[in-house]
Amino acid sequence: QSCAACHGPTGFGNGPAGANLNPPPANLVGLGRMPMVTDGYLYWTIAEGGTPLQTAMPPFKGALAEKQIWEVVLFLRSL
Repeated sequence: QSCAACHGPTGFGNGPAGANLNPPPANLVGLGRMPMVTDGYLYWTIAEGGTPLQTAMPPFKGALAEKQIWEVVLFLRSL
């Protein structure tokens, strides 16, 4: 729900809220097959948002419980 606005309903980074962001939202499809993208890195990115990486992604550590963030990580691995 929160991710699709920017990353698109299928994770390609083509959501309407992300259309004018610079840098654009990441294409999340295929992250599960990239060995350098660890589960810990995905968790950290979702929890902390884009500030450390200078992107517009908001942090979700205050909006999602730890278990929910891990569920998002598992979902990303399925794309």
